[in-house]
Amino acid sequence: MNKISGDSMQIVKKYAFVMQIVFLLGSLVFQQDWAGYGLSAAIFLLAFLNRKAGFYFLFVYFSVRPFVIELNPGMKFAGDLAILALFFPLFYQKGWGRNADCRRYRFIGYFLAFSFIGSLAAFLSGVDIFALFFQWRAYWIALLLVFIVAEMKWTKKEIANLLLLTVGMADLLAVCGLIEKISWRTLLLPESWQNWQLSGTNRIRIYGLLANPNVLAGYFVIAFVSAIALLRRNPSAKSRWFFMGSAALIFGAFLLTYSRGTMIAFLLAAVFYYAAKREFSAAKPVLLSALSAVLLVYLPAVALADMVGKNFMEGNGSFREMPVGEGGKRYSDLLSGEMIEESAQWGRIYIVKKGLEIFMDHPWIGTGFATFGDSATLVRSSPIYEEYRLSEGIYTDNQYIQIVVQSGLSGTACFSLFIFGMLRAVRRYAGGREARLLFYAFFAMAAIGSAFYNMLEDKIFTLYFYSFLGYLLNRRKTGFPERREAKGSGIG
Repeated sequence: MNKISGDSMQIVKKYAFVMQIVFLLGSLVFQQDWAGYGLSAAIFLLAFLNRKAGFYFLFVYFSVRPFVIELNPGMKFAGDLAILALFFPLFYQKGWGRNADCRRYRFIGYFLAFSFIGSLAAFLSGVDIFALFFQWRAYWIALLLVFIVAEMKWTKKEIANLLLLTVGMADLLAVCGLIEKISWRTLLLPESWQNWQLSGTNRIRIYGLLANPNVLAGYFVIAFVSAIALLRRNPSAKSRWFFMGSAALIFGAFLLTYSRGTMIAFLLAAVFYYAAKREFSAAKPVLLSALSAVLLVYLPAVALADMVGKNFMEGNGSFREMPVGEGGKRYSDLLSGEMIEESAQWGRIYIVKKGLEIFMDHPWIGTGFATFGDSATLVRSSPIYEEYRLSEGIYTDNQYIQIVVQSGLSGTACFSLFIFGMLRAVRRYAGGREARLLFYAFFAMAAIGSAFYNMLEDKIFTLYFYSFLGYLLNRRKTGFPERREAKGSGIG
C-alpha cells in the first residue's frame, strides 16, 4: 500500500506542471468563485510538491492573469499562493542564520526600511489596514522570488526551458492581439472588455489578455529578447526559423501596443547593452527581426484593421466611424505641443506637479503607502485626495514621484540604498560578464520605464526582474544556456 502511495506521489510530482495548466484551463470552464478557490488550493499544493513546476507555472499564470480572473475571480490569488508555496519551505530549510548566505540579501533590508517608513506614514495619514496590506502585497510578493531563485538549483536546460516557455506564451498573446486589432476588440475578449469606453488614441492599441497595452508591451520586450537569446544558441536551421519567426511576430505585436514609454526604454537599453558589449554585429538578428516584424506583421495588421474599420463596424445597433490610420500619429505626436499641453492639464506632467506640491507639505516621511496613485488607491480611496482635490482612480504612471510622495526623503534614501545595494550584489556575485551586462540593460530599461509607469507594481516585470536577480545571486547555477548543436527542448 505504501509503495502504491509512493508511486502515485511520484506521478503527481512528475506531471505537476501539466496538472497546474489543466487546473488553470479548468477555471475558465468552471467560472464559479468556489471552483477558483479550490483550483488555487490545488495549484498551491502542486507547487509545494514540485518547486520547479510551481515556478514554471508562474510564467504561464501571470501572462494571462487579468483574463483568467475576469472570467473566474476565485483565481486572483493563485499566483501569490504558488509563490508562498515555494518560499516558505526554502526559508525553513535554508534559514537566514543557518545555511543561507545572508550577505547576498542584505540590500533587501533597505527595502524593508523603505516599506516601514511608507507604512508608518500611511498610519499617520489615516490609511486603513486593508489598503496598506494590499500595497505591501503588491511590493513584496514578487520580491520573494529573489530568495526563491537564489536558493534553488538550476541547470542550463531548465533556463532554456523557461525562455522557451516565455516565447511560447508570447506567441499566443501576440496572435490574440492581432485578432483583437483586426476585429476592433470584438473577438476573443470577455464581453465586459469589449464594452470598455476607450478614446480614439487608445482604441487603436492592443490590450491583449493582460488588459493593459503598456504591461503587454513590456512582456513582449522580454519575450523578444528571450527569442533572440534562443536563436543565438540553437544553430540548426529548423530552430532558427522558428525563433526568428517568433521574434518577428512578438515584435510586430509589440509595435501594435503603441507603448511609447516602453519603446523609448527598450531602445535606450538596447543601445546601452550593445555599446557596453562592443559587439554591434550581434545586433543583426535584432534588426532583421524588427524589419521582418514591420513588413510581415505590423503593416499588414494595420492595413487589415483599417480596411475593416473603413467598411463597417457595428456597435450598439449603429454604425460608427473607427479611428483608422492614427497609429503612426501616436508615435510622431510624442513631443508635440498639443500632447505636452494635455499632459500638463491632466496627464503625467500634472501628476508630477501635484506630487511635488504634496511632497513639499510632507517632506520627511511622505504621506504613506496607499495615498497617491498606487494600486491600493484604485480599490480604496486615499485619505488625502479630498484635501488636494485629486479625483478618484488616478494612477501616477511614474514610479519616482510615487516613491517621493509616499515615503518622503527618508523612504527615498532607503529605496536608493536598496537599488545601489542590489547593483553591488550583482557585481559581486553574478559571475559572467554577459549575464551582468544583460541584467544592467534590464535595469536600465526599468529605470527609464519608471518615468512612465509604476514598474514595481507591474506583475510581469517584477516576475522576470526579480527572478533574473535571484538567478545571478545563485551560487549553484550552471550558467546561461550555451550554444549547442541539439534542438531546443520543451518543458521537462
